[in-house]
Amino acid sequence: MSKLYRQRQQRGSVIPCMCFIGGAILGSLVTIVFCISHKVADRIAAVKGSRPDGSRNKLWNRLKRTTAINHQVQESRLDGRGKALLHFQHQLEPTMPTADELKTLQKTLIAKSQGLPDPFLQKKVAVVRGEGSGWIIGSTALLAGSKLVLDKVDKVGCPVDGEWDICWVDGYAGGKLGMGSGNALSHLKPSQIVAPLPDAYNILGEKRNLLRALQRAAKHFNDESFLRVMPASYELPRQRIELVGAVKKENDEFKWIAKPSYGSTARGLYLFDKNSKVGIPDASRKGKDGSWIIQQYLNPLLLKGHKFDLRMHTFVRLNPLRIYVHNDAVVRLASVPYQTGTGSKLLDDKCMHITNQAYQTPKCPLYKKNVDLRQKAVQNSHLWNMGTLMEYLEKNYGTNTGALIEQMELLIVKSVLSSDKWRPSKYSNPTDNYFSFLGPDIALDKDSVPYLLEINAYPTTAVSSPLGVQLKMSMLSEMWRMLGVGGYDRQGRGYSENVKSRIDAFCQNRKCKTSSGEQKILYQFEDEKQYKGSWRLAYPTKEIVTKNMLWTNSEWLPGHHNKLLHDYILFDGNHH
Repeated sequence: MSKLYRQRQQRGSVIPCMCFIGGAILGSLVTIVFCISHKVADRIAAVKGSRPDGSRNKLWNRLKRTTAINHQVQESRLDGRGKALLHFQHQLEPTMPTADELKTLQKTLIAKSQGLPDPFLQKKVAVVRGEGSGWIIGSTALLAGSKLVLDKVDKVGCPVDGEWDICWVDGYAGGKLGMGSGNALSHLKPSQIVAPLPDAYNILGEKRNLLRALQRAAKHFNDESFLRVMPASYELPRQRIELVGAVKKENDEFKWIAKPSYGSTARGLYLFDKNSKVGIPDASRKGKDGSWIIQQYLNPLLLKGHKFDLRMHTFVRLNPLRIYVHNDAVVRLASVPYQTGTGSKLLDDKCMHITNQAYQTPKCPLYKKNVDLRQKAVQNSHLWNMGTLMEYLEKNYGTNTGALIEQMELLIVKSVLSSDKWRPSKYSNPTDNYFSFLGPDIALDKDSVPYLLEINAYPTTAVSSPLGVQLKMSMLSEMWRMLGVGGYDRQGRGYSENVKSRIDAFCQNRKCKTSSGEQKILYQFEDEKQYKGSWRLAYPTKEIVTKNMLWTNSEWLPGHHNKLLHDYILFDGNHH
């Protein structure tokens, strides 16, 4: 892997020395025990799903040889519960769990959570699940150290009785803001935290609004790069004239993809070219409110001859705005090999063009499920992880994978910053009450240039494959810990000298205001960084704040608290 990719993986890590116990592989009864230092844990995490027979792999051996570095120093980087949790996660079997095994795993997680070291502070968590939501949300909350007071499918939303510290409505629950029919948001206490961001779907998930936000941001910031976040896109019916002109001027090989603005899981989607009988949507083919997004169909980069895209995962918090991106990703391949050209037969083959698992699994007979995390099995399926993808791109295309990851992260940052909905005046309680778990979808063209296709405001948390179990177990338990469900250890791990001294120095220079909670905000930021595990801070970073002052100082963002955090990052640059 490229040097920059390895550096990005290293920077995202706060994982301590831990034992990685791998079970029997390919029938072997040999137990492999690795001590992994936090310096290489992220690199291994990114590729461990694709390294079953890694004893003969040069990179894998190199990672193992470097694990002794700073062993004793890194032992104190995470509290006891975190160490035990990571140790347990790495014992999960690499093969496909059956439905019965998934039920057993759920019970095992609940039981395991009771045997972990006590949390520093057991916060009360309520989980309200909707379509596409999985039991693993509640289970990982328990593992992270919460007291789970509610975990059920419900259209009401967060309980109004207030007997919880954090409430996550996972999936659209209806109501005015998609948060259910209840009125819990109007009764929030200053200490309570809610997900998702109110009206998250209309702000980021609805394709038309996202496109409009990017267009407005390009004008507001005088920065045309916002127009290149997505492929060339047009909104119907508002931009019909411009779209007709664009379609006419392109050659016969140029393809377009029509998406209902409110659609999901590939419903209503179709391809067309300038000669298609069914072309630009009209009154006879309309989505909700007659609104569509028409995008240029990218000439795709291929994996083993197949089109693919990436479902990445993003953790967004207000106020101030912080954007974290997870190291791993779900790489989704179409099951039918890609063919160039046009004509109705090729354009209508959705199994060639659509990568969405919700479509491929029931509709495409050639689709191969992920049933094993080992390298050969992963590459023979239509569901890969980030490590497998990066290795393939480097080997077959010579891709600078580190630069590619940074480019994809920047697309996500721009898409979130493009909205003007993050001002405190937009919410009844302008404190740090809200977070969202988002699923940006990104595709690469034939030149390895990434483009954002859309953002899923409610990415699925259901698990049905070894890859899904591995990814979501790690990702969600770490996210819960960043939210503080198990409390924060502010005594051990060198916290006083590494964190308190920095905040004290900054506040002495800035003269922080206790009444406005400035120190509390900085400690919250540092706590998140201490517990972020495989999540990376994508915004704010010193590089973005320095190079893009128009973005970060805009009145579109919550002013005072954002400025505080930006100044803190510039005061001490070691916060990536």
